[in-house]
Amino acid sequence: MRKLSLKRIRGLLLVAFVLAFAPALLSSAAVKPGFVETVIATDVTGTRATLTWTRAKNATGYNVYLVDSETSEIIGGKPIATTTDCRCVVALRPGRMFSFQIFAYLQNGRKTVENEEGSPPVDVEPQTLRVLCYGNGYAYLEWDETEKADGYILYRYNKKKGKYKKLQTLQDTSCLVSIPEGESYKYMLRSYRIKKGKRVLSTKSNELKVKGKKLEVVHGRLWQAWLNRDVIAKDKETGENVALKKGTRVLVAYHASGPIDATLLFSGGQQGSTYTVNGSYLNYGELYLAPSYTYYSKNQAESFINCGGYTSKTNYLIWISQYTGSVHFFVGSQRRWKEQRVAQCIIGGPMGHTAVGQYELLDRGDPAHIYFYWNPYKEWGQAFHGYLDRNTWGALSYGCVRLSAADFAYLKRLPYGTKVVSY
Repeated sequence: MRKLSLKRIRGLLLVAFVLAFAPALLSSAAVKPGFVETVIATDVTGTRATLTWTRAKNATGYNVYLVDSETSEIIGGKPIATTTDCRCVVALRPGRMFSFQIFAYLQNGRKTVENEEGSPPVDVEPQTLRVLCYGNGYAYLEWDETEKADGYILYRYNKKKGKYKKLQTLQDTSCLVSIPEGESYKYMLRSYRIKKGKRVLSTKSNELKVKGKKLEVVHGRLWQAWLNRDVIAKDKETGENVALKKGTRVLVAYHASGPIDATLLFSGGQQGSTYTVNGSYLNYGELYLAPSYTYYSKNQAESFINCGGYTSKTNYLIWISQYTGSVHFFVGSQRRWKEQRVAQCIIGGPMGHTAVGQYELLDRGDPAHIYFYWNPYKEWGQAFHGYLDRNTWGALSYGCVRLSAADFAYLKRLPYGTKVVSY
């Protein structure tokens, strides 16, 4: 019988040891599941999002946790979902920041072993980008304020490069964008937070397609005037110099002695090009109103008030349109005003023009007159009140705004402090 060397015996013993404990060694190596390296959020809406992540080694499944966005501490102590897949739909709420982490686990018989290290947190901020109102060649976009956001970045799609490009960085939750009539642009929004001096972007908002619209221009108070001499005026649109004859009728927004924009006025009320002329070359007449009972459309009225950013101490707002001789009533809040009622009216004429500016409904203890302007030094003001005669429209009063009995009754129900925009 051949004798075995000591070296040979040691080698055989080592092999036997390995074979005897191999199952245990393999089992212990598989006790701990791997680590989820990447998580992304897709299909984000105001109420839900889909989380997807990379598969972890030796993982039986995954626990989804809601965590604090600043400290990454687990909120509630328990997973909000458990899945064997690498995706999960989570619930959201508009205007709130959500942060999620994924922990892989291994099911070994009755024992569940979860990796003590979770995935990198993924922040989800549900945002809905929408059009607030349109104007000529522009649109006002808005979105909900996001909790803990330090700012927002608005992107516009670049067709030539085939990707979104940053348009503006904003602190507000609304933005005016230029869109030529008939053209379409796509927009997308992301909020951001500053963490350790670095800007961390949120998930993308919805993709919003906006088409430029043409709306009627809102005029303020206009005056009739005519040239008292032959002049050379510059066309506002083309920049060309044009000869205008003495007696040419024009419309202007105010009286001036220096340069002023003047729009040609033809017989029948038709308006032509606008020129820059010297106000001292004009003789001024009376107010010029739009054709009788011609009001701005609801869409145009809401666009004018919302894009103007007007606020009110109450949930109501009033607009006196001195060009159309009408009063528009709105309900809502800043940039969310909705027109509820339109009333024809009489405004100030030759003996006293209705004030222009921003005012409020005032309590002067006179139920027959609801004042919106008051001069304490002269102890005199301008108010809304009923008709005094059979006239129901025009520039005829001493500055007060006269309404029908039904419209004045509606106005009297509005609270004092309501903003009055006179333009």
